[in-house]
This record gives sequence, structure tokens and C-alpha cells, in this order.
Amino acid sequence: MESGYVLDFTNDSFADFFNFFSIDIYDPKYAKHGESKAKRMREFWVLESDAVVGKVLEELLTMWTTDHNHERNDTAYQKCAPIVAKLLGERADELSDEIYGTDPPET
Repeated sequence: MESGYVLDFTNDSFADFFNFFSIDIYDPKYAKHGESKAKRMREFWVLESDAVVGKVLEELLTMWTTDHNHERNDTAYQKCAPIVAKLLGERADELSDEIYGTDPPET
């Protein structure tokens, strides 16, 4: 996310995605460091609770795997899933095969 892009969201679809979680991502509080979707996402991570960030990232990760033809055994997925689990208050070794698709990575 070095650019201002987040997946293939347009400004409208990005707003719609966050509206699903009752979040107005275009609220000025998320524009502290700029107007791009990536900068708003980064500020969202700073301002919101781990549980809220975890729910949003869990859905983004699901979208990334289904909409962009990535596998759950993809290296990036394997790195992201434990972070989402931690934010949601779960332990990576307790995650189901539904999340990983394979056994969790060794820690």
C-alpha cells in the first residue's frame, strides 16, 4: 500500500465498503495525513479499536482472496491472517481451517 490505492476500490466503493461497518471513512478525522484511500486507511488503523480494525481487515483479506484469485496458502495471506486474528483477540494456532485453508504456520 505504498501508493494511494487500496485493492481496486474507487472512492465510492471504498466509502460503501466502510459503510457496511457503519464507518464514514471520508470523515475528516481520517484525512490527517492526506486524502488518498491508503492514507485514510492508515489513519483508520491508528484511531479505531483493534476489534474494529480486525473486522475490516478480515473482510478485506477475504475480498483479496476471492476477488483477486489469491489462495489462502499464499505467502501474503499467511502473513496477514495471524495479524487479523490477533486484532480480533484470537490466537493463530486456534484459527480454523476455514480461515487458513491449511494448518497455521509454525511460530
